[in-house]
Amino acid sequence: MTRWVQRQGDPGVREEARRHAADPTVHGEWGTFRDMMAQAGFPDDVTDAAWQLVLGGIAEQGQLNDEAMARYADRQEQRDHRASNSWYQELVKLIGDYLEINTPTPALWSGGRQISDYALAKGHTPLESTPFGGVVDKLTLTSDWMLKTPMWNVLSKAFVNHARGPVHIFLRAYNPDSVLIAQEVPQLRVVMALNPAVQLIWHPVYATADGPPGPGRRRRRPGGGRPGRTGWETGRRRRRQWCRSSRW
Repeated sequence: MTRWVQRQGDPGVREEARRHAADPTVHGEWGTFRDMMAQAGFPDDVTDAAWQLVLGGIAEQGQLNDEAMARYADRQEQRDHRASNSWYQELVKLIGDYLEINTPTPALWSGGRQISDYALAKGHTPLESTPFGGVVDKLTLTSDWMLKTPMWNVLSKAFVNHARGPVHIFLRAYNPDSVLIAQEVPQLRVVMALNPAVQLIWHPVYATADGPPGPGRRRRRPGGGRPGRTGWETGRRRRRQWCRSSRW
């Protein structure tokens, strides 16, 4: 039996989050957030409200994280409880229309931030390249990533709900517990049931020796010889092994 261990949040970080929620303008990134929101075309009242909701959500998240671990053993139930943050839910209502994309098709991804950049370079728009996602993606907000990750999960669900046509999915490694597989794709299935125009287009990718990702296909070693395995092919092999040894 596998035990999932959740680290306890730093009390100092949580106290700092509560202070920032009480007075949002003392947060060190307030000015940066305000300027970037203005550059992205957000009205001042939306900027002020969004900042309050972001910091309020960070302040509330610690308790929700503790409750999720204490009440639930199932990973998805834990994720759902962490994502029930009322501040983040209100944030989505406020900025939902600002999750629009500049390219014809949205992109989802898993396997490292480089995959997001790769999807964008191919002409698709991931969440962090939307007007609002692009702003918060450039901020630290808090040193405890567990306080802000649920915000991204809530935003990603809203982003998926905006799908009106093909959705391009870039995958470097299959992880059944990733947000992509556990949350975004199931939500897309719901959207697809209501709108047949929504389709999933999968793009397996790998990381080349010098770092940047590329399309998932076999590549021959320089000078010929046996074809080398790409990172994606290795991932597929691990996935097959995982499927044989795990219950669905």
